[in-house]
Amino acid sequence: MFLEEYSDKMNMQRNEILLQNTYNKKLFTSIDEEAEINGELNFSQKYLSPFIGILYLWFNFFLGKKVMYINFLPLWNFVIFALVPPGTILGPITGSKIYNKDNVKGFEKFFRKYCMPFQFRISNFILNWRYNNLIFTTNNLKEFLSKKVVKKSKFNFLYNVFQNNFNQNNIKNFNERDIDFIFYIRFYPSKGTETLVKYIEILKRKYKIVTVGELTNIAGIKEYGQITRNEVIKLCKNSKFTILSLENFNSLFSLECINSGTKVFFNNENEYEKKLENENKVFPINIYDIKSSIELINDKIRSIS
Repeated sequence: MFLEEYSDKMNMQRNEILLQNTYNKKLFTSIDEEAEINGELNFSQKYLSPFIGILYLWFNFFLGKKVMYINFLPLWNFVIFALVPPGTILGPITGSKIYNKDNVKGFEKFFRKYCMPFQFRISNFILNWRYNNLIFTTNNLKEFLSKKVVKKSKFNFLYNVFQNNFNQNNIKNFNERDIDFIFYIRFYPSKGTETLVKYIEILKRKYKIVTVGELTNIAGIKEYGQITRNEVIKLCKNSKFTILSLENFNSLFSLECINSGTKVFFNNENEYEKKLENENKVFPINIYDIKSSIELINDKIRSIS
């Protein structure tokens, strides 16, 4: 999505953009949009491939080519910002200050609470020193950036891509939809997926529920597993509601749901566009207070259906 937006903005020919990861290389025009979305990464993909990619960028930089880093790019990873070649175009920088305080424990809790804010500051220094134009997926971490970095940054990349289409799609009439709830499942500590599972266990007693992504193995629901983005969108267009993971309102899944006319319940700690709430497209809930949130959800369903 970032490459599509960037290449169109810069009038670049897509058949001249070469993508390289640890295992292979492809022209941008040959990327299969029907490929399955798989969130599972092995050790090499998580921890080694970014640095292999940086070496590849330097190799091409010395050949005089324009280079771009569009891998997972959290603000806390200052090492990447420091090591990529000068003039590297950075894909959207991501990250969140919100995490599931019940499930994140031990070293990871210590890392998120004490180390990450310090690393955000180091990244801010490097971004101010080395880069002129920056793009952030959301504005979740704006408070950790200096005024100089904020001034040369654009925020809410995903939301800005989607917002012009929110009212333009031909979507299925809400009450004709067959699925009551669709959930995106990824078991990662900061996402609070265990909390979503608790909601599913309660809501399945009254509502038809489907999931995409990783499997919960909960009886009484339909799980599609790892499927293509187009298949996810198709399910969203046939679903009435969703509840998001707790750490990020502006996720791709969230915006696909809004774009498809699916009503979104989300953690009220997240920053979001009030306009969407005023238009009854999204509804903040206290995601940790499951009992009161279930009551609110049932009330909303009764008022809408």
